[in-house]
Amino acid sequence: AKELEALIQQLSEANAQEAHLVSELADKEEENRKLIEEVAGKEVINKKLLEDMQLLLGELEASGSMAANLKNLLLSKEDANKKLLEAIDEMKAESDKQDKELKAFLMKEKENTNAIKDMRKLIDELEAEGKTADNLKNQLLSKEEANKELMEAIDEMKAESDKQDKE
Repeated sequence: AKELEALIQQLSEANAQEAHLVSELADKEEENRKLIEEVAGKEVINKKLLEDMQLLLGELEASGSMAANLKNLLLSKEDANKKLLEAIDEMKAESDKQDKELKAFLMKEKENTNAIKDMRKLIDELEAEGKTADNLKNQLLSKEEANKELMEAIDEMKAESDKQDKE
């Protein structure tokens, strides 16, 4: 009976220990359930974060593509600007050349204008001399006419004198 009592006592202690372990197990299961719920909640959050990150990645890729397009556009604009600047430099060089040619032409024109003025002055002088020459020519012709008339008169007088001498 003592052994039976000792066994019952052990059984009773084992039952108490089992009840305590069952209670601990229930507590652990409750903790595990809460952890599982927490993990499940975190998985939902992680899934949402993953989706957000994938969206961001897509946007970044699109931005990268857009950035590459903008870079290419910028490079083509820089190239166009470089060509435009080269064309402007060429136009400026051509304009400078035309300015020099225009200045040379204007200088030549000024020289020509001065030469024309000098020629007009000379023509005026020659015309004045021509009028003087015409006057002198007319005077000379008048004197020649007068000399001719005088010579004719002298010839007549001589002929008259010769006639009188003969008589």
